[in-house]
Amino acid sequence: MSITIVTRAGKGSPLNATEHDANLNNLAAAVENTSSGHNHDGSNSRLPGHYVFLTSSVTLAGQDGVTVTHNRGNTNYLVKTLPTGIGSLGRIGDITYVKAANTVVIYNSGHGGFAADIELSNVA
Repeated sequence: MSITIVTRAGKGSPLNATEHDANLNNLAAAVENTSSGHNHDGSNSRLPGHYVFLTSSVTLAGQDGVTVTHNRGNTNYLVKTLPTGIGSLGRIGDITYVKAANTVVIYNSGHGGFAADIELSNVA
């Protein structure tokens, strides 16, 4: 995709308001154009493999694990887990997960009972 930008040959020659507005509109159209496979909201990317398909909050359950159902149908996804709150500092331990086609089980080596935000995103 090409972007048309109005410029001045000589330094110190400012753009007029119409030219400036046209540049802003052209840039905005290019940024929001999804025809080249780029999207900013993450909900409907045209590049297969680059979008979040599930966000949720869970309560970590230690070595018993917590199961998250997503019905994705494959294991080509990335799991991000971010504990929330300061009460979990130093008490969660390591976090790992076991992926399946329609679920993921998130384990932590420390104590359970702590809240965490999760995000599952597709990977190519």
